[in-house]
Amino acid sequence: MRRLQCLTSQQSRVAARSTCADWREREGVIMTVANVHQRWIQARICAVVCGVESRWRRCRRQPTLRIRRRRSVERCPQSGKRRASPATTVGRRYRHRMRLDPTDCRKRMDSSLFAVLGTVDPDRGTHLVPVVYAASGDDLVVPLDAVKPKGTKQLRRISNLRSDARASLVVDHRSDDWTELWWVRADLGFLGTTDYADGWPSRLANRYTQYREAGTVDSLLLFTIRSLSGWAAA
Repeated sequence: MRRLQCLTSQQSRVAARSTCADWREREGVIMTVANVHQRWIQARICAVVCGVESRWRRCRRQPTLRIRRRRSVERCPQSGKRRASPATTVGRRYRHRMRLDPTDCRKRMDSSLFAVLGTVDPDRGTHLVPVVYAASGDDLVVPLDAVKPKGTKQLRRISNLRSDARASLVVDHRSDDWTELWWVRADLGFLGTTDYADGWPSRLANRYTQYREAGTVDSLLLFTIRSLSGWAAA
């Protein structure tokens, strides 16, 4: 037996590999090594004696549970309460500027002339096509005209709407100056096809000069606007 005096980590590793002593003593405390052939037991004993137990926990080969915290959440060093990170705070600060209210969405949608209509294809998923449109109140129409040439009159958008009445219309503004970017999305419900009547000819003619001649529009796809949402960079 011998007294261990303030072993360093390097000395503790050397002592862990030694098998010359089964009894070790420090400050009147005697510890017994049950099996000198098991290195992790010796390492644990030396770690307890030298006060470096945390360095030798890996020798026990026990799994530990690690909990990952959200990166966007921090804790106050004084109170210990969770608080939002600066990046999250900046996002909340400008969120009210980026989101458009329904009134602003409607103004921007009326000022634009072109949009993209999205329907649901039962086999291929989302089906997108550029369209022109006109809106009045909660109603919106997409004309099926004879001005633009078409390969067939059996349009996929019509068959998609008959199988699933859900649709979306996206209007956007593009510019090299990204502070001027914005988009508006109208979630629609398909009501059916209608004739070229009920005041829609004058509305379409005011928006598009191509529809001022007679016989340019065959029929209309009639929708109801369920909700409006939008985003603007500034």
